[in-house]
Amino acid sequence: MKLREAVRIGRFCGLKTIPECIGNIELHWSNVFEYSKVNKEFNELYEEYDKYKAGDLIIDFDEIDKENEIAMQELK
Repeated sequence: MKLREAVRIGRFCGLKTIPECIGNIELHWSNVFEYSKVNKEFNELYEEYDKYKAGDLIIDFDEIDKENEIAMQELK
């Protein structure tokens, strides 16, 4: 899973920080991933989180929040 997707889901749930968003995925992994792909998905997520912490990946919270707002409007 890409870090951006984990953050998008977390922000949609009202979470504020990237660690909270990752924790959300960790708690609900069985609703998000196929069992056979769990290791692959978490490896990708943690690798991207390491890149983010090193400053090699930027996550734009404002952009993600706008996308979530548009998605909510489409659901109405």
